[in-house]
Amino acid sequence: MSRMLLLLVAAVTLSGCAGVGSESFFISDEDEIALGAEYHAQLLKEMPAYEGDPAVQQWVSSIGNKLAKVSDRPDLAFTFTVVQSDEINAFAVPGGYVYVTTGLLEMADSGAEVATVLAHEIGHVSARHGVQAMETYMLAPGHLRNSGRR
Repeated sequence: MSRMLLLLVAAVTLSGCAGVGSESFFISDEDEIALGAEYHAQLLKEMPAYEGDPAVQQWVSSIGNKLAKVSDRPDLAFTFTVVQSDEINAFAVPGGYVYVTTGLLEMADSGAEVATVLAHEIGHVSARHGVQAMETYMLAPGHLRNSGRR
C-alpha cells in the first residue's frame, strides 16, 4: 500500500469516533472527493473487489445507500465496495468510499450487524475523520520540511 494511503487508513482506523467535528481547514469537499477516488483506485489494485455473487455487492450497496441518505452528508455520493479478504474488517476513506471484507460478511449473523458496521464507517466519512487525519499529518512538525515545502 502506498505510504500516504496506509497512513490515512491507519489514522482513520485508530481515530475511533471520539466526537471530532467535521470542520476542515485545507481540504475542500471537492478535493476530498478527488482524493477519495485516487485512494479507491489504489486500494482496488492492492485489495481486489469481491467478484463472486453480484447480489452480495448489491445487497451491501443497498444497505449502505439507505444509511448514507440519512447521514450528516446525504448529498455525498457514497460508494460501497466488498473486498476479497478473510480479515474481519471494514474501513472508509475520504470522499464517501466504504469497504467491507468478505471475512466480515461471513462472520456477520444478520443484515443488522452489517448495517451497524456500515453506519459506523459512514459516520467516519460524514465527520471527515480521514480529511482531519490528513490535515494533522500535513501540519505535523517536520512534515513540511521533509516534503521539500517551506
